[in-house]
Amino acid sequence: MMMRRTARVLAASVGVAAAVTVAAPAHALPQSPQVTVFGTALCPSTDPANRLTISTGFETKNALPDPESGSYSVTFNQIPPNGIRANARIVCDDGTFTKAFTINRPTIGSAQLRSFG
Repeated sequence: MMMRRTARVLAASVGVAAAVTVAAPAHALPQSPQVTVFGTALCPSTDPANRLTISTGFETKNALPDPESGSYSVTFNQIPPNGIRANARIVCDDGTFTKAFTINRPTIGSAQLRSFG
């Protein structure tokens, strides 16, 4: 167990931090400011994240990803028509990682896929 944890910490310290994954399609109606972002939050070790925080200039949402799959869902209520920049903070056993992305209101259909990693 100690060896596995050491390997995860070592992997994160040599640049595997870029492998943090947040797959997040956004669902909304084009005229609605309400957008649900959901997906998976995985750590460089491929374990699910312990906690996820997504912040925009207007709102901050916290999620506890499923401990088995890493899936999460949060709903934002103030997404402007042209979208907004957001930051995801992913808390893992082997560190804390951040990813910047954009949350948009879909113009066609009901989903917009966002993958990070």
